[in-house]
Amino acid sequence: MTLAELVENPPATTVADRMHFVFENVSWNYYKQTSEYLERAGQHARVTFDNGRMEIMTTTGWHEGIKTAVARLLEHYSFVRDIPIHGYGNLTFEREDLLQAMEPNECYCIARKIVLDDSGHLDLVNGPPLDLVIEVEVTRSAIPKRPMYAKVGVPELWAVKFNRLEVLRLENGEYVPAGGSRYFPDLNLAEFLRFVKLTIQDQHQGVKAFDAWLRGDGGAKK
Repeated sequence: MTLAELVENPPATTVADRMHFVFENVSWNYYKQTSEYLERAGQHARVTFDNGRMEIMTTTGWHEGIKTAVARLLEHYSFVRDIPIHGYGNLTFEREDLLQAMEPNECYCIARKIVLDDSGHLDLVNGPPLDLVIEVEVTRSAIPKRPMYAKVGVPELWAVKFNRLEVLRLENGEYVPAGGSRYFPDLNLAEFLRFVKLTIQDQHQGVKAFDAWLRGDGGAKK
């Protein structure tokens, strides 16, 4: 089944990855060694660690196609509307003091600047988290990531499924649904999702259509 077909007819349950391993009662050092080994070996896998529980997942073409469509449109929107954003891809979030580590699908600095340590890794102890995280939720995960992002204080999270985009804001330590983005208040989310679906099917044509809409009479939240 193609990604375009899945967008029109999403499954009743989420789709499992081909590679999905969960390890219980492992140390922070074991997590670090595993992550470093996967990086040296050139293995493309997402590693999540939460208080002794570690999950390793590969991503599917469906997953990557959706997250890339969202990222390309959002970055194009910010360019056309002259909203400065800085993208950091799947930059790893690590907090050894909280025994937490996770990798967002996409993340952005918009209102604040992050702090990097001497090795170029994100320093969440001496600096803020990124302002916006995008998570594509089309695969089953043994470790819920929303509470982890809330714990490190990510202000806004976009949860994306095959044919749905939900904007969540952090309030009192929990994510709650929001009618729009605090960073892109004029963005019409319903129309944005329509162009996400088009871009999933054809990235080039989808972005062209989105650009024409933005530069025409569209692009503003109504």
